[in-house]
Amino acid sequence: MSFNHIIIAACLGAVALFLCIPVLSQNSQILRWFAKGIRSRDSHQTPTPSIGGVLMFLTLSAVLFYINSPLFSSVFLLVFYFAILGLLDDALDIAGIKKIFLFFFGVALFLPLTSLLKGSSYEGFSLYFRLLLALVILFTLINASNTIDGIDLLCILYFIVNFLALSLLFYKLKAASELQASAITIILMIPFAFYNAPKASIFLGDCGSLWLGSLMSLLLIRLFPSDPLGKLHVFLLFGGVAVLDNAVVSVSRMLNGLKPWRSDKFHLHHILNKEFGYWSALRTLLITQVGIVSLTSLFMLKKPQNLMTLFMLAFLIYVGIQVKHFEYMKRSLRESR
Repeated sequence: MSFNHIIIAACLGAVALFLCIPVLSQNSQILRWFAKGIRSRDSHQTPTPSIGGVLMFLTLSAVLFYINSPLFSSVFLLVFYFAILGLLDDALDIAGIKKIFLFFFGVALFLPLTSLLKGSSYEGFSLYFRLLLALVILFTLINASNTIDGIDLLCILYFIVNFLALSLLFYKLKAASELQASAITIILMIPFAFYNAPKASIFLGDCGSLWLGSLMSLLLIRLFPSDPLGKLHVFLLFGGVAVLDNAVVSVSRMLNGLKPWRSDKFHLHHILNKEFGYWSALRTLLITQVGIVSLTSLFMLKKPQNLMTLFMLAFLIYVGIQVKHFEYMKRSLRESR
């Protein structure tokens, strides 16, 4: 099937999504199960259904099955697992430590289906160390994208930016099946983004952020089929503001004697939203993400030997933000007592 026919199939799926979302988002049963009460880290004021991720996943599955994509069999099981995990979390609100266990269980179970353990010589301690490292990195990427959903549009635009960068890389590398999956995903995210704009009538939900995060992670892995574990710094760079936010807030919580998975409004997007307003927060974070993935993609194509230097510069910026965030959180907690 030609690329043009694949794009047409994806566009038809996007049109179906655009027409279904306003109807299903008002369904009483869906509102009952998927319109959660307001959580401590939410910025919205009224319960809103979190079914955007479910609808996009079903549409993506149908399109990939229709075009008989090679990726449908090679990565679908892991993506499907996280879609189901997210769906259960949206409906039942799984406790933090249980969800972390299920994260690692899913990655460890389906890791052999990826190229993570291919192409390099792994022996003895190196095998177990790299396996553990792979689990941590995949968990970080997938979980990070699940924690930036506190303000409208941020999470879906973050994914659109990353999948656009991946599409460019796969186009340059002539990786047809990966390019198809990236392009289809971008097209399906556009109608959701329309309804997720303020004031959002639908949310991505844990289902959406988890399966999109797992698909993004697996596509990143496929950029380095010979030794993906040697490019872990590239994975973290692509994670961008989501990884930065997740690392900063988790470390600050632990330094302040709190659980790292605690739910609160100390994420970077919450702070920027509170201090500078919604649109300033959204613009700042998106411009930062575009800058990070653009530089990373450019270095990958033109100066791959300098990627570690870029990562070290990003790490120094993280340290500065971490210090400021810890002080801000400590001061805020003291004032609230």
